[in-house]
Amino acid sequence: IDPDVADIDRPYARLPQLLATYQTPTVDGIQYRLQHDSAYFKKSIQDGSGLENSGVRVYHQLQAAYPLRRSWGYVIPEIAAKHVYDQYDQDSLDSQSRAEDDASRSALVPQFSLDMGLAFERQGRYLQVLEPRLLYAYSRYENQDDSPNYDSAPISRSYNQLFRTERFIGHDRLEDNHFVTLGVVHRLYDDDGLELLRLGLGQSRYFSDRQVRLSATDPVATARTSGPALELSSQLTEYLRVDATALWQSNGQNTSTITQLNYQQPQGQLYHVGL
Repeated sequence: IDPDVADIDRPYARLPQLLATYQTPTVDGIQYRLQHDSAYFKKSIQDGSGLENSGVRVYHQLQAAYPLRRSWGYVIPEIAAKHVYDQYDQDSLDSQSRAEDDASRSALVPQFSLDMGLAFERQGRYLQVLEPRLLYAYSRYENQDDSPNYDSAPISRSYNQLFRTERFIGHDRLEDNHFVTLGVVHRLYDDDGLELLRLGLGQSRYFSDRQVRLSATDPVATARTSGPALELSSQLTEYLRVDATALWQSNGQNTSTITQLNYQQPQGQLYHVGL
């Protein structure tokens, strides 16, 4: 909407984009999931502010999980294969002076993950629930520094993000992983079922550098821990809830603290304030 923005800084158009997801019911205890995302990303550079970097991206992800769920906890081993294929259009080849045989990029990365959790309950004046959780993930590194980035960005850190294998939003990069995350959540409920307290604390331990980057100029992530992530929330009344999040770096420096207050009535009134 700003005509003064340089062409290189404008977002890509999707001409068009196709998204599809297929998931089977559990068959012999195994659940399969297939994800597809293909698009033609176009950004014409007319003002000389950069080189054109447009083309087709096709992404596939096939997952097979064997979930074991019981009242006391769960164990979910999962294997996945991720594939991304990029094909530059003719305008990009001409802009970058690339040959026809240098028009495509492809990456295939297998991944294994193991997600485990337990649930301990204690009934007294209040119902207390303690939920420890562990996630282990491994996927090998494949160099993708020369692949285009159409719509991907780093995912903001949070307690829940520690238990994801993805570091980026978007499908332009296939992450390399070798880490374990440990976390624990403590919940406190009253007789009416209100969650009086929810306290979550977690941290990731990395066994190797994270070499996959969105840009070749970005530094390689070498820290061995993520730093702690803390989540705190309380349903003060039926309509009033407070949430707080605090994040630290591996060196102990606090990076962000967020506090939010939410008030919602059944009639449709919603008030929200956050710092």
